[in-house]
Amino acid sequence: MQEAGKEKLYQQLKDAVVAIKKLKADLKEERAKKKEPIAVIGMAMRLPGGVNSAKKFWDLLTEGRDAVTDIPSSRFDAAKYYDADYSTPGKMVVKQGGFLDQIDQFDGSFFDISYAELESMDPQQRLLLEVAHEATENAGIPVKSLFGSKTGVFIGVTNIDYQKRHFRSGDLTLINPYSYTGATVCSNSGRISYLMGLEGPSVSIDTACSSSLVTTHLAVQSLRNGECDMAFTGAANLIIDPEFTIYFSHLNALSADSRCKSFSNEANGFIRSEGAGILLLKRLSDAQKDGDHILAVIEGTAVNQDGRSNGFTAPNVQAQERLLREALNNAGLKAEQVGYIEAHGTGTKIGDPIEMEAISSVYSSAKTKENPLIVGSVKSNIGHTEGAAGVAGSIKSILMLQHGEIPKNLHFKTPNELIDWENTPVKIPTEKMELDTEHRHIGVSGFGVTGTNAHVILGAAPESETPKDVALRTDVFILPLSAKSEEALKALASLYADFIQNSGEQLEDICAMTALRRSRYDLTEVFVANTQESLVEKLQDFAELNDEEQKTFDSEDPIKVVLVCPGQGAQWIGMARQLYDAEPVFRKSLDDSATSFSKYVDWNLIDELNGHRYEELDIIQPVLVAIEIALGELWKSKGIIPDIVVGHSMGEVAAAYLAENITLDEAAKIICTRSKLMKQTSGQGAMMVTDLNLQEAENKIADKTDRLAIAVQNSLNSTVISGQPEAIDSLLAELDAEGRFCRKIKVDVASHSPQMDVVLPDLKQALENLQAKNSNITFYSTALSQIVKGENLDADYWVKNLRNTVKFGEVVRAILGKDKAVFIELSPHPVLTNAIQENIESVQKHGIAIPSLYREKDELESFYKAFGKYFESGLEVDWKNIYPDIRQFIILPNYPWQRERFWFDEPAKLEQSTIDIIPATVVENTEIETGKL
Repeated sequence: MQEAGKEKLYQQLKDAVVAIKKLKADLKEERAKKKEPIAVIGMAMRLPGGVNSAKKFWDLLTEGRDAVTDIPSSRFDAAKYYDADYSTPGKMVVKQGGFLDQIDQFDGSFFDISYAELESMDPQQRLLLEVAHEATENAGIPVKSLFGSKTGVFIGVTNIDYQKRHFRSGDLTLINPYSYTGATVCSNSGRISYLMGLEGPSVSIDTACSSSLVTTHLAVQSLRNGECDMAFTGAANLIIDPEFTIYFSHLNALSADSRCKSFSNEANGFIRSEGAGILLLKRLSDAQKDGDHILAVIEGTAVNQDGRSNGFTAPNVQAQERLLREALNNAGLKAEQVGYIEAHGTGTKIGDPIEMEAISSVYSSAKTKENPLIVGSVKSNIGHTEGAAGVAGSIKSILMLQHGEIPKNLHFKTPNELIDWENTPVKIPTEKMELDTEHRHIGVSGFGVTGTNAHVILGAAPESETPKDVALRTDVFILPLSAKSEEALKALASLYADFIQNSGEQLEDICAMTALRRSRYDLTEVFVANTQESLVEKLQDFAELNDEEQKTFDSEDPIKVVLVCPGQGAQWIGMARQLYDAEPVFRKSLDDSATSFSKYVDWNLIDELNGHRYEELDIIQPVLVAIEIALGELWKSKGIIPDIVVGHSMGEVAAAYLAENITLDEAAKIICTRSKLMKQTSGQGAMMVTDLNLQEAENKIADKTDRLAIAVQNSLNSTVISGQPEAIDSLLAELDAEGRFCRKIKVDVASHSPQMDVVLPDLKQALENLQAKNSNITFYSTALSQIVKGENLDADYWVKNLRNTVKFGEVVRAILGKDKAVFIELSPHPVLTNAIQENIESVQKHGIAIPSLYREKDELESFYKAFGKYFESGLEVDWKNIYPDIRQFIILPNYPWQRERFWFDEPAKLEQSTIDIIPATVVENTEIETGKL
C-alpha cells in the first residue's frame, strides 16, 4: 500500500508539473497577445489643401505647403464675426482656417440612403463613410467581404454644428424620424458598422483634440483582447458654424494671424481646421498570415488624464510625462529607439513648453545634441483638425516611416523662449531630414482640452516581401471595373486610363489587383486588350461614349448555365490555332481528342487545323466537335460549370461528352463514324434556311415528305429544310417569289431527312457497344426535345440524332420557361447566338446568349470578352481562375463618388426616397407625398 501511495503521489506531482508548465505557457502567450503589434493595413483621408490621398498628403508635406485659406462663405460670413480684439463679445479674431471642399455633397445612392435621411445626416458622418470605404479599398480588401465580420469601428467626433442647426435648432417642427440617427455623435460609428455589416465593437467618443488617438488606443486594446479581428479607427471634424471659433477666440487659444507656429517664439495660438482620417488595423500576426499590405505597425498606446491641473483646460506636464513612459512600456521599447515625435504642437505659448518639458524628461537620458530627438507637428501645414488631429499626425508619421524622410516644420522662426533648449536634446526640422533607419519608431501625441491625453507609438512595417512568384499572363489583359451607376463606371474607367498611363506599374499587376481586390457592384464592364495602348484606348472610349447598362441578372437570381454545342458551319481557316498556342487547357483537350480520333481515322487532328480539307465532311465535323469540347473545357477551367448542355445535330456529341455522359473515346467514335457514313451521301442532298415558322414549313412540304424534311427549327421564325437538291431549288424559288427570306446552305448532304435512312443501320451497328452513363449535368436533347438521362444515349439515340428534326428553338424556350439562363455557344464563330436571342425575346424571359469566338478575330480577346460578358451580365466568377494571386500590392484608384448636394437648408427630396426604409415603429400612417419628412 505504501508503494502504491508513493506511486500515486509521484504521478500527481508529475501531472502538477505538466499543468504548471502549461499554465506558464498560456500566461506567456496571453501576455504576448496583450502587447502584440498591430498592423496598419489601410488608410484614407480628407485634409485641407485638397488632400484626398496619401500621395497628395505627402506632396503637400514635402513641398512645405501651407493649406490654411480664408473661411469659405459657404460656412459663414467671417467678416460679420471678425474683430481683432479678443475680448469683443460674439466676435472671433480670425478669418482663416483649414477647410475641405464639397462637404455639402455626398453619393447617397452608393450607400443606399434615402434623400430624406441624407439631409438630416451630419456631413461628418457622410465623410466618414467615404473615407472608411476608401481605407478598405486601399487595404486591398473587397469591401463586401467585410459583411458579417468581427470588425470594430472606433470613431472620434467633437463638433456638433450640424446637430445644432437641425436637431437642436429650437424649431421643433424640423425634427423628423432621421434627426437622431443623422445628427448624434453615436451614429458616426454605428452608421459605418451598419452599412458595412460589421459586427465588432462600435464606439463613438469625444475627448476633444485627443479623440482620434483615444479611438486608436481602444481599437488596439480591442484587437489584442480578441474582441474584433479588424478595426477602423479615426475621426472627422467639420466647421460649419462660428460658435466654437468664437469660443476659442475668447479662450485666447487662436492665432490672430491664423497659423500654428509650433514651438516657435512667435507662437500665438492655433488655427481651426477641418479633416477626416481612417486607419484600418489588424493584429500583425493575422495581417502577415493573410498576406496583407502592411503600411506600419502600432507598437504601443497609452491614455491618461491631467487630473487636477492648473485649470480645467490647462495641460499637466507630469501627466504627459507619465503618458509617454506608459506608451513606451506598452510598446516594449526604450526611449533611444524612438527617432521622432509627432507632437500635439498647437502653437500656444504655454502649451508647447509644457509638452516639450514632458518630452525632454522622458528622452533626455537617451538623446544628445549630436543625436537629438526630432519633433514636429503637422498642424504647421494644415492647422489644428481638433478631433481628427491625432489621425492626421498618425498618417503623416506612417508616410514618414514609408519614405524614410522627415518633412520640414513650417512657421518655426525663433525657438520658444520658455523652452530650455540648451538642456533639451530636441531638434525642430526646419528643412527636410532623413529619418534615422536605426530608430524608426515615431510617437504621436494628442491632448484634449478637458485633460484626456493619448499617445501612440508607430514602427516601420516589417521587411516587405519580394513580389510573389506568381505567373501573370501578358499576352492578354483582362480588367474588370465595377460601380453602382453608369456615370461612376465611366468615371472609374477614366481614372484607370490615367492610372495605367502614369503609375509605372505593370499592367498585368494592375489587372490582377483589380480583379482580386475590388468588390463587384451593380454595373460592371470588363476591358480586354493585348497591349497597354489598346486597353487605355478602350477605357477612354468607354468613359467618353458608353451609355448602355450591361447588367442582365440580379445577383440573387438563380441562373442556369447552358453550354451550347452547334452543328456545322462555324469553321474558318486558322480557327483554334491561337487558343491552342496560348491556353494549356484548350491545347491539352485538343491533344487528347487527337489521340482518341487516331483510333478511328487516318489523319491527325492537330495537322488538320491548317484548314486545307475543311470542305470534306468527315474531317470538318470531327474537327468542330473537338474544338467545341476544348472550348467547353476552357470555360470549365475558368470556373464556369454548366448546369445544362444542349447540342445541335452533330454538336450533341460534344454536349454528351461535356455533360460527362460519354468518354472522349466514345465521342470520337460517334462523330468519326457518323461523319464517315454521312459522307457516303455527299452530292445527293441540299439544305436551305427560311423565315418560316414550324406550321408554315410543315404546310409547304406536306406533299413532298418523300423528298423534303424539316431538318432544324432554330427559333419561331427560323426553320431549316433539307432533302433532294431539285426539291430544295423548287421550294427556294417558290418562297423567293412570295417575298419570304430563304437562302441555300453551303452543304451537299441532306441531314435529318429521309436521305439519311440508308446509313442509319450501319451507324446503329457501329455504336452498339456504347456504355453511356448518368451525371449531375442535364443533357437536354434537341433530337427528342426533352431531358435525356445519360444512360439512354445509346446507339438508338444517335440514330435519332442523325434522323430527327433538330428542335433547338423548342429546347431553348423550354429551358427559359423554367429558369433564367445564360447560353454560352461553344464554336469558332457564332451560328446559334442570334437564334438563342430570338427565342429569349419571344418568351420575354431573362436570358443572355454569349458567343465564345468570332471568325478571323483575335481568339484570346474574343474568349475573354465572352468571359467578361458573362461577368457583366450579373453572374459571379472566381477571378482566381484568371489571376491565381496578386504578384505585388498596388494602391488602385478609389471609387469615383457621384455626389449630390444634401444640406438642411434645402427642401427634402422625398419623392426620390425609399419609403420602406422608414421604420414602421417610428412613422405610422405618414403621408410621404406631403413632404413633411
